[in-house]
Formats: sequence, structure tokens, C-alpha cells
Amino acid sequence: MNILIADDEKKVRLTLISMLQEMNMYFEKIMEAENGEKLIKALDDFKPDIAFVDIKMPKLNGLEAIRRAKEISPSTKWIILSGFQEFDFAQQAIEFGVSRYLLKPINCKILAETMNALVNESHLLYIDLNKRFERDIIALYNNFDVAKDTSLEKIITSSVFEAGVIYFDGRIHTEAFMNHRRLFCHEMKQNAMDELSSNIQIAMFNISDYKFAVVCACKKDGRQDCGRVVHEYLRKSAHLARSMSTDGFSATIFWDNDISSYMEINNKIRQLDELGPLRVVLGTGCKHHAEKIAGLKEVNDYSEIGRLVLDVCRCMRENKLLDYNQSLANFGFILTRHSQLLNQAVKDNILQFLNCSINTELTNFGTVANMADGLRRYGKKVLLERRQINTSYIEQVIAFTKDNYMRDIGLNIIADSLGITPNYLGSLFYKQTKTKYVDFLTEIRLLKAKELLAETNLSVNKISEMVGYHSVRYFSRLFYKSENQYPSDYRKMSDHN
Repeated sequence: MNILIADDEKKVRLTLISMLQEMNMYFEKIMEAENGEKLIKALDDFKPDIAFVDIKMPKLNGLEAIRRAKEISPSTKWIILSGFQEFDFAQQAIEFGVSRYLLKPINCKILAETMNALVNESHLLYIDLNKRFERDIIALYNNFDVAKDTSLEKIITSSVFEAGVIYFDGRIHTEAFMNHRRLFCHEMKQNAMDELSSNIQIAMFNISDYKFAVVCACKKDGRQDCGRVVHEYLRKSAHLARSMSTDGFSATIFWDNDISSYMEINNKIRQLDELGPLRVVLGTGCKHHAEKIAGLKEVNDYSEIGRLVLDVCRCMRENKLLDYNQSLANFGFILTRHSQLLNQAVKDNILQFLNCSINTELTNFGTVANMADGLRRYGKKVLLERRQINTSYIEQVIAFTKDNYMRDIGLNIIADSLGITPNYLGSLFYKQTKTKYVDFLTEIRLLKAKELLAETNLSVNKISEMVGYHSVRYFSRLFYKSENQYPSDYRKMSDHN
């Protein structure tokens, strides 16, 4: 909280400062002005939360100074100081919107009561403004029309912004995870409420169940002081993230303070969201700054690694053993390609993320091949033990085929991933679909081929490769058998239609 004391008597100013400091309240800054003109001038760089103003000052009396000052600093609470209990002065003070009228010499008890009341009033005002600011930011993020509110417009046009995205990782379907998430959000919001002032607004909102955004608005004319407040808020947030990270929960913050305009906020949040996969490689349970990340020349490769690990975890949580194994194949290929990036810190971060998210209980990363093999064995053991896997073989096969028809897949590969024999899977597939698997795979591939023939100018040879056939002759023969015409004829007919 910022305090301004305007009185032509130095003794009065020093006495009041001493009394305020003895109240055990936190004051960011206390400034002095010895007359009305200096009070007005001080407001160029300093917007106090509470101002004490003597009525009778040289050059510009207190009431006139307040009248002018209210236009410069509308959120300030004004307290008149006077040695006389004069009705006319009190009446004018009320007309100017003065909050309190204190007689000199100031009584300690009355001053304490006045300060407590004004602090509470100010905080309620800041909370109300913050709620409206938060609604405005949420509307902006969701591309809704932003409400035109005079008080919000002043915040928006006179502020610079900082933003962050916070990710929650862990065993997300557990009660412990949800309790940790609720507690983290509560503490973040409580810390934000403690920092609100006429210079600081902080908005928070969910992007999804597992991440939320934070936007801080800092007044341009008090940016240095605001910066300290936001820095302290971030320090508390980073400490909270570290202290709450456990085997099954982590909170990771990505932050950017280089936001110069209100309309830039939306893009910045989305850019921070795109950095999310980097937490797998750079570490969870901490804060990462966008400016430092931008300086990493390997950022794209790290992002690719992070996305692969996230996909492995997703497949495990969704009980998709076939997709899980396919993700592990990609995992091994990409990590081998980027092996020069896998220093011990990166390996430890990846291992920590996997253990936190899907409880792999692996203790050593080792080589890429060893890690992929360990994850494959772990996935097979865990997923095959889950009942829903045994009752949804065919649903998995169908979904996997639709997503991976362009790859070299077949019943032998799929059955091996599921831990059953090809004959059993083939029999089960035919029993439930009345179709042989090879015919189903061919149907999916030819449907995609027809779509590409009708909608693109790609060559028949290229389309054959894209749908999983390396021999264009074999592809054309299958196409003719299905459609009673060759791919080139099908394209000509599509063009005429």
C-alpha cells in the first residue's frame, strides 16, 4: 500500500509517519509533500492508495488540491487533516468525495480505526474491480465482445501486462491429484488477492481441467513498484509449485512479461500454451520464462520430444495399448535421432515426468532402447491387467487401424502388441464384425485413396504410398477389384462430377 502525506508542517508529517509505522501494516512507500502544488506534482509518478491532506497549506489549499488530484488518481482514498472542526470545510470535503476528516493533533486510536476501515474499503474495491477485470480477460480469451466499462478501460489503457500458463501433471484420475489441484488453485488465488491494489490487477481462468492462465495488469506509471509486486507473486507461485510437487502431482509455470498491449494477451497465452510440452524436458514443479526458452536453439527438438512423451502418457491413461506401442516406436526413433540432446538432466526430467504421470516406477533412464523396452514391458503388464482392455480388443483394433492405415501394419503386429495370438485376434475380429481384418484394412485404405483422388492433384503413385501400398501395381489391382475401374478413371469421373 502507498501512502501520501501533504502538510506544510514537517513535524506533523514525521509524527504521522511514525504513528503509521507503529501500526504493523505493510506500506510499499510513504511519500511527503509540503504544499498543495507539490502534492499535485507528486501524482505524476506516484498514485497513493491513501492520502492525508492538510486543509490549510500555502500555494494551494487542501480542498482545491484534492479536487484536482482526484482526476489524476481516482482510486485514492482522501483524508482531510485540520486543526479546526469547521462545518463548511467538512461539507466541501464530502462534496469532493473525501473519505475521512481527522482533527489535529491526531489521536492514535482514531487513526488506527480510520486506517483499518479504509484498508478494508480499498481492498473490497480492488476485489470488485479485479472480478470485472477477470471477466473481461476471459471474454477476450474466448473471443467474446469485451464489455465497455469506464473503470476497466482505465486499467486497460494505462497498463502493461504479464501472463502465465500453469500445467498440472500426474495421476489425473485420482482423488489425491484433484485435491492437490484444488489446493494449488486456492493458494494461487489467495496470494493474488493479497497483492491487489490500485496498480495491480490479477485475473485467473481455466483453459482446461489440467491447466489455467494468469494475467497481471500493471499500471505504466507505477511499473517499477508493480514489477516488485508481480515478482513477489511469482516467487510465491514458484515456491508453491515446488512444495506441492509429489510422486503423483506437479504444477509447472510458463511465464512471459513482454506484453505491451491488452489485445496482445490472447496471442501470448496461446504462445505460452504451445510451450507446454517443453516441461517434460526442462523440468516440472518450477517456473520457466518464455524469454529464456526463446534463446534455446534446440527448442523445436525439445518440443518434439516433449510431445512424444505426453502422447505415451495419454495412451496409457486412455488404455490404448496399440496406440501406446506405436507411440513408443515413435519415442525410440525420435530420441535416437536427438540423442545428442539427452544429457543427464534431460533424462532425469523425462524419467521424473513418466513416473509422476503414469507411475512407471522406473529408476534409471539408461539408453533410449532400454527405456523404450522398459516402457513397453510396463505398458503391456499394466494395460493387459485392466479389465476394460480385455473387453475392447476389437474397438482398439478398429480405432488403431483408422489412425494408422498408412503404416506397415497387420494382424501379426497388432496381436503381438495385445499379447494374444494372431489366430485368436483374427477369429475374434471376424466374429464381431463379420469381416476379415485384411478386408477391413483394405476398405479403410481405399476409402482414403478415393478421397485423395477426388480432392487433390497428387499422382496415383504418391497416393498409393500415402495409403500404405508401396506397389502402385498392387494398389491399382485392389482398386479395380473394389470399384471396377482404375484409380485414374475414378479421378476423371470425379472431375466430371
